[in-house]
Formats: sequence, structure tokens, C-alpha cells
Amino acid sequence: MPAWLAKRHPDVLGEFEDNTKRVFGGRRQYCFNSKTYHKYTEKIIRELAKHFKDEEAIVAWQIDNEFGHEGSDVCFCNECREAFRNYLREAYNNDINKLNETWGTIFWSQTYNDFDEIPLPAKTITTHNPSLRMEWERFRSLSVENYAKLQVNILKEILGKDSVIIHDFSGGYFDKSFDFSKVAKHIDIVAYNNYPVWGGQREPIPAHEIACGLDFMRGTKRENFWMITEAIMGAQGHDVIGYLPRPNQAKM
Repeated sequence: MPAWLAKRHPDVLGEFEDNTKRVFGGRRQYCFNSKTYHKYTEKIIRELAKHFKDEEAIVAWQIDNEFGHEGSDVCFCNECREAFRNYLREAYNNDINKLNETWGTIFWSQTYNDFDEIPLPAKTITTHNPSLRMEWERFRSLSVENYAKLQVNILKEILGKDSVIIHDFSGGYFDKSFDFSKVAKHIDIVAYNNYPVWGGQREPIPAHEIACGLDFMRGTKRENFWMITEAIMGAQGHDVIGYLPRPNQAKM
């Protein structure tokens, strides 16, 4: 995201659980449900696709980068609040009584009279209704999926149905708030960024954990097997250093 976009349209910036707005800097500050961000996303993708569509050296097109990484798939802004309530209206046929009965909101006097009374599951005393939390996770997953689908549809429209679209999923798959397989169904090939070394470890991540990640990525689409788009060993980025690879460890 460029600095001018965040300055001109601060509504594209997501919010943390305490409603603190993300500031420009770092990366992944945007909200997946920002209509303004969707508009600019569509604009830049259309321009890029039209400009490079006849470039024979391009073999595939990657949408975005590592959806949901570093906690970016969760946002508590007003647009997410309204989108979540609309999601619930559709899911429960605009029947608040049906939602109350399904969720068992009579417990702890949590009964709602209107969909506009339903909060986002930010911090509260004890815990939120488990059905509210489950629907929130489903909504977050749908938000990421819809944003991915927006990009894929534009590329397919301009480049044709035979174009190859990929996305590079990150590790940490079990702490994400979206279903990798739901996004994978919209792309042609699943890509994965494999980081056996990250953070301040003295040793690489155990081999069985790496194998688990690779097996997990194989299963996200069950066809058109994945490619490795990023890999790392030794020196890193961010605020960590890592260690030198062993002799021949980086040899292909």
C-alpha cells in the first residue's frame, strides 16, 4: 500500500481489537472489507493485466502476497462490523429470532432484538457466545476469499480462462482466520513459501513440522500440485538474523 493511499483514504486501514487504527508502515495494513481498497485493487490489477497481457515471458500471475499473514486477516473496523451483520442477516434469513434460538442467546441474557445489536467478538468479561465466535471466524474466512476472488476474476476476464493464477500461502496455517482451501479453489496452482528457519531459533524448525506444512499445502486443492515460491535459510529479515547454512545446505 502506498503512503498516499493511506493518507487520502484512511478508511482503507484496518483496526485492531481495541479499535486502534493501523498506521502506515510495515505492511498489510489494509482491511479486507474496505470498499475503497477494493476499488483501488481493481484499478491497479486492470492496468497491470492490460499492460502485460501479451508478454510471453510471464508464465503465471500471482495475486497478492501471503494472505492473512502476521494477523492481517482480522479487523474490527466499522466496515467489518456492518459487513459481519449483513453476513448474519443473510445466514439467518434476516430472522433475529432464528439466530437467538440457534445460538442459545437466552443464556446469560444475551438475547438480541436486532442484528444491529450484535457486537464483534472483541475482549469482554469471561467470553463471547461460542456461536458468535464461530460465525465471526467464518465471516473472516469469507472476507479473505472474496478479496481473492475479486482479483482472480479480473485477471481471468482480461487474460482469458487459460491464464495461470497462483497465490503464495504462508506458514502458520493453523493460526490464520481463513480457510486456505476456500481460497485455493479460485486459483489454478497453489504456491507455498517454505521457511524452515525463522525467528530467533538456534536450530531449524523440526523436520516433521516442515513435512506437516508441505502435506497440508498439498491437500488445499488436491490437484495442480503446488510450487515453492519462497524459501529461506541462514540470514533473514525483519528484526532477526538467523545463522549461516551448513556446507552444501543451499545447494540445488
